[in-house]
Order: sequence, then C-alpha cells, then structure tokens
Amino acid sequence: MGWASSLALLLLGAGVLSVTVGSQTTLMLEVEPGDDVTLWCTLSLEEPAHIFWFKHTNTSVPERLTCLYYKLFSSPSSCAFVSQSNRTVMNLNSENASLRITGVNYTDSGLYYCCTQRSDYITFTNSTFLLVQDRDETLFQNSSRASCSSELFFILTVVFSAVVVILLSALLILTGRRHCRDGTTDLLLNIDKL
Repeated sequence: MGWASSLALLLLGAGVLSVTVGSQTTLMLEVEPGDDVTLWCTLSLEEPAHIFWFKHTNTSVPERLTCLYYKLFSSPSSCAFVSQSNRTVMNLNSENASLRITGVNYTDSGLYYCCTQRSDYITFTNSTFLLVQDRDETLFQNSSRASCSSELFFILTVVFSAVVVILLSALLILTGRRHCRDGTTDLLLNIDKL
C-alpha cells in the first residue's frame, strides 16, 4: 500500500477524513479474453479533486489502478504517486470518468469502482463487476445448472411422492383398525343385550 493510501486510511480512522457513497448500483459485465472494455462512473466535479479507479477481488485488497487530478479550466494531470499502465487508461471530464482496459484476460476479473478524493472527504461512486470468461464456458455453466436443477426437482418429486404414499397408507391402516375395533365393540354390545 502506498504512502498516500496509508495517509488516507490514517486520516479516515482519526475522523479527519469522511467517506460517502455516491451510488449503490453495481453493473455486471461479462466479456471474453482479448476484448477491449470501457467502464464508466458518474461524477460531479465543481472543485479540484483526485479521481481514482480501483479493482477489488475476493483474494486481494483493493488495488489502485490509475489516478488523475482534476482542476477547473485545465486538462486533467496524472498523479505522481500512481504508476500508469499501458493497458488501463483513464479519461476524465467534470461529469464522467472512464477506464479503458485493452486486451482483457482472466486476471482482469473483479469489482471496479472509482472514487473522488477532495480535500477532506472521499466519495465512492457506482461499481462494475467485470467477469472475463469464454462464451462457451458461460453457456456450459448455465446448461449444467439447468440440468442439475431439473435432476434435483425430479429427485425431490419422487421423495415427496413416496412420503405422501407412506403417510396415506398409514392413515388408511389406522382408520381401518379403528373401524374394525368399533365394529367389534358394537358386536359385543349387541351380544350382551341378547
């Protein structure tokens, strides 16, 4: 983790820096290896700010991919503390930030989001979950889930039917015994009356 991130976390923990969430929307995007992808986030920049793009996977801490510094009436400039990659390029204006990833591969799968850091607060905006996999693999997974669901449905139907048959049989046997007992009692009462 860089010194800027460490400082931001320290300020956040001390209560000097506040965090807000701009949107709870997460978009799911499925692409194939080798595709070029552009991710977007919506901003409202009316004052100078650092804009970051992060990638987060379930096996890592958030990774800072890129950063630009936005100032009114001038073009955005790169942040000196974030190294830029040739595969990930950010574009920025006062209303939107985009992240272009060229030639995606499986390791590019993850949750992407951008944030705006102004002097004393950070705002996280909408996020996109990028899933890189072969189309054939997606179709195979969906069809195998469907066949697994139909097999499970069939098994549960058979088990449920067997339980119903057993319970009905037990009910009929108990009802038959009760009628049989009631009939025997009536016969004994009629014999006593004679």
